[in-house]
Amino acid sequence: MFGRHLSMFKPHIGQVRSLLRPSNQFGNSIILLQDGLLVQELPVLVRHTSDHSFIIKNFGPVNSHEVQGSEAVSNSVDVSKNKSELTEVKSPTSDEEEFVGALTRTGRVGHIYRLLETATIEGITPFVSLKALIRIAQLESREDASEADKTFARQAVIQKLMRTVLDGGDNETLVNTFTFMKDLKPLGSLDNLWQELQSQCIDKAATGMLTISQIARVIKSLHAVNGTKSAIADHLWQGIKITASQINETNIADLCSILPLLKYSNKVVFHTLMDQLPSFWWKLTPDTACSVMDSVHAAGLGSLELCRILVRWTSLSLHQLSEQHLRVALAFFCAAGHCDDTLQRVAERYCRARGRSDLQPATVAALATFALRFNIRSEVLLETASDHFVSHQSQYAASASPSSAAGGGWRLLQVAPPPPGEVTVVVRALGELDHQPRDRVGFFAAVERHLSESFSAFSAEEVLDICLACVYLRRYPLNFFRQVFNPFFLERVPAGGPDAQRLRTKLSALDCALTFECPGYRGPMLPRDLSARSVARDARAARLAHTVAPQLRAVSGVSQVEPAGPLPQLPLHPLYLPDLTCRRGDGSRLCLFLNPPERYARGTEHPLGPLQLRRRQLRQLGLAAVDLPLRQLAQMVVHPALLRKRLADAVAEAD
Repeated sequence: MFGRHLSMFKPHIGQVRSLLRPSNQFGNSIILLQDGLLVQELPVLVRHTSDHSFIIKNFGPVNSHEVQGSEAVSNSVDVSKNKSELTEVKSPTSDEEEFVGALTRTGRVGHIYRLLETATIEGITPFVSLKALIRIAQLESREDASEADKTFARQAVIQKLMRTVLDGGDNETLVNTFTFMKDLKPLGSLDNLWQELQSQCIDKAATGMLTISQIARVIKSLHAVNGTKSAIADHLWQGIKITASQINETNIADLCSILPLLKYSNKVVFHTLMDQLPSFWWKLTPDTACSVMDSVHAAGLGSLELCRILVRWTSLSLHQLSEQHLRVALAFFCAAGHCDDTLQRVAERYCRARGRSDLQPATVAALATFALRFNIRSEVLLETASDHFVSHQSQYAASASPSSAAGGGWRLLQVAPPPPGEVTVVVRALGELDHQPRDRVGFFAAVERHLSESFSAFSAEEVLDICLACVYLRRYPLNFFRQVFNPFFLERVPAGGPDAQRLRTKLSALDCALTFECPGYRGPMLPRDLSARSVARDARAARLAHTVAPQLRAVSGVSQVEPAGPLPQLPLHPLYLPDLTCRRGDGSRLCLFLNPPERYARGTEHPLGPLQLRRRQLRQLGLAAVDLPLRQLAQMVVHPALLRKRLADAVAEAD
């Protein structure tokens, strides 16, 4: 049975050959790695020797009996050394710092050559060689190119310095040299030294002889040299797996930063990280935690365990979070689709601690987006948003400013296409969550002022969202309906594409709502939509309707129970599609809706703004809406008597 599953992981030979360039020192192969329930096909490095080819490392500590059969292995990995000695980062001595200071004070390349000639062989260490290479590159960028070409000793000096770095055994200097030389690759006779430098970095990274931070820097350099998602960098997961015990709060940000750069091995690196994170998550600083969130989101990874850990960290470190840190955290949880009671309390505590007057509009918009994303009808969050909007309305922009969108380099805050305006987010949150602002007059006056002053700055969808949110709260935008139902505005609605039908539906819903509810509105303004098109329906509600229909027929006083179709007086939208229709004993017609949890406030059965609007519109049509929570009815299916009683109560209470 297991063999059948393994047949899915057959390596594609054409892809394997393209992973690495042909090399006399390294080849490549593919193995199957099982990590818990995860079985993954991963590329591995293979070192070529005179008569043998073997996979570098066995993803564990180096044992002497593993390398006795090959002299090449014993030459490249000294098994007598301790692992901590192999990855130790050495600090420069006082003599090295003094020599580097002399290099810094020199003003010409020729002076550096003379200074190197006077130094002893022991004085030219790998650390000094790297600083000399950097200083030579800095001075050559200032001097005339012809003067640099006249220096015949340049090739010999650079070759000697690079050879010192390669043979010095200082891993930190080796990685720093590779990071520096990736932008200044030597030409001519020095190209072989560059290839040797790259091979040594790859070899030591794959065999676990570098630290986690050093491996991350090597992968970033390979990414810069070889392009997006370098195939060579994908092989270095071996070294990360070997040195997994080194992962801690100081290098986890470096490790996470390489996840977007890996194509095949990012999952195994992520699982390795998750194995170590529970042992130190409370030690993370706000910048480190935000870097982890940003990199994991950019790599398209994530897990429920990671979200729970980060929620606990956010609750623990709330007093250390700046507003930008909070925006990054909320954006991460919104993108991951994770919310629990602890996270909701964290957002409420932050609002109480900071106060409404000290928050920035971008932070208020982030809190409103968070509440809107998870249908959190929290009085603390929504009152904070409405009060801040009224008292600081001059600080809100019609569209997000470039500074707030950039977010200090966090990719979580860089949204493309451009983010909706902060005004739109705040108004939508109050309208769709059915929360009346405390200062209704001041709030809607501020909304009207923003629309009148910056109507053209809002996108067409933002204008429709603001108008619909006002309708949900029974504040009708009569002063702007002539601007909305205007040929110039309708030209801004795309004629085709994925957004066209959504915007047309919102426009029809606004026209229909104003026609039914607003006496001063002379509508409808739009012609009736007679086009033949389909609309998506919730499959959960459709399946449950077949089960509920027989029980509804058994309710006393209910007749003509049948599946419902679209209501011709209302827009063709899933919100206006009843699941069942029936008649009561008094002859009134009922429309039964099985509402999924997304149409109620989180943790309650309070209907959101669109459901409240639907009830009012059906009442205008002489119909009664029976709203039933889908999750509650699904639990009652196994108890027919209880289900019939619930249906009878809902039918009797329908108005």
